[in-house]
This record gives sequence, structure tokens and C-alpha cells, in this order.
Amino acid sequence: MTIEKVREMIHAQPFAPFIAHLADGRKVSINHPDFVSSSQTGRNLHVSHGPGDASSFIDVVRVADLELKSSPRGKRR
Repeated sequence: MTIEKVREMIHAQPFAPFIAHLADGRKVSINHPDFVSSSQTGRNLHVSHGPGDASSFIDVVRVADLELKSSPRGKRR
């Protein structure tokens, strides 16, 4: 995956939550752009998620796919 594509998803207006599928089989939910920080080059991401202080570190070149989360039916934005 390219750094540009990941940045595009994080900075989309309006933002849509998505899942990063990693090459090792892990899935990392990115629920809000405020929960993501990146290194200067943009190659490494730190994603805060889940209850408490759960977080993941991601090497963007290890992202195999990006999947938009579907919103529950009937939920308005």
C-alpha cells in the first residue's frame, strides 16, 4: 500500500472509519483521524483504539488492504 493512499483515507472529508488489513493477518480499526499519528516520513503510524490505552504501530508498507467500515442501518451521520 502506498503512504499516499493511507494518508488520503485518514484525511478524507468527511472521514469514514476504515480497517487496515496487514500482511501478517492483523486488522487495525481506524475510527477517527485524531486517533492516528505518523512519523515524519509517514511510513510508520501509531493508532490508538479500543478501551483504555490499546494501540498499534503500523509500517504502512505492510498494509495489504484498506476496507471502509459499513455504518449500521438506520444510523444517521
